[in-house]
Amino acid sequence: MTQIKRIAQRYQDKNTKTWVAENQDKTIIGFCVATKKQDHNQISAIYVLPSQQRRGVGQLLMKKALDWFDSQKQVSLNVVSYNQNAITFYHKFGFKKTGVQGSLDTASQLPSGVILPEIEMKIEFSSAH
Repeated sequence: MTQIKRIAQRYQDKNTKTWVAENQDKTIIGFCVATKKQDHNQISAIYVLPSQQRRGVGQLLMKKALDWFDSQKQVSLNVVSYNQNAITFYHKFGFKKTGVQGSLDTASQLPSGVILPEIEMKIEFSSAH
């Protein structure tokens, strides 16, 4: 399946939701993709333009995702192991490293073939609110 087809499927999936943050000019400055899976909730992606970071945009996007999730399931995400800013951001929401690491999903492989080292982080949902 091509990447375009996978992306199109994601937008048709009622268990996956995408939030987009825009500035006053309607320019996209960030987004968050979240998925309700059978046994857990997953933050698939969260990104804010570097020029817009540390302004609360990421916090608003994360809060939207956490509020949307099933309340009885834990939340997991994967993050590049050397992205300390992101790891610190997730810690503020209560996420903890699980010890799982490696190439954890298809997003860790760049078009160039380079594989980014990831770690898994999780939060019990009751801690998320």
